[in-house]
Amino acid sequence: MTWRYETSYNVGPDNHRVYRRLEGFEAFCAIGFDLLLSIGFALVGFAVRLAWSIVVATARFAYELARLPLRVLRNTLGRCIPRPAPKPSWAGFEEI
Repeated sequence: MTWRYETSYNVGPDNHRVYRRLEGFEAFCAIGFDLLLSIGFALVGFAVRLAWSIVVATARFAYELARLPLRVLRNTLGRCIPRPAPKPSWAGFEEI
């Protein structure tokens, strides 16, 4: 079994197509380099996503923490202010 690595890409202003073909140990090294590079990009992407999730979770926690006194105040005032009697279930919209 032999290692084979083939790739092609465009180069220059006229988009000249370049084909590369490696075999043996050079192909093995190129495949290994590609795998390490892809793992590196995946880890960087994962770290960025994890950091963004932590930032969003922290912001949501701070937002809810800032709203807590207002909720307590609303619940406290809601008990003190008299509310109108609820509409009876038999009454329709046009009757009240």
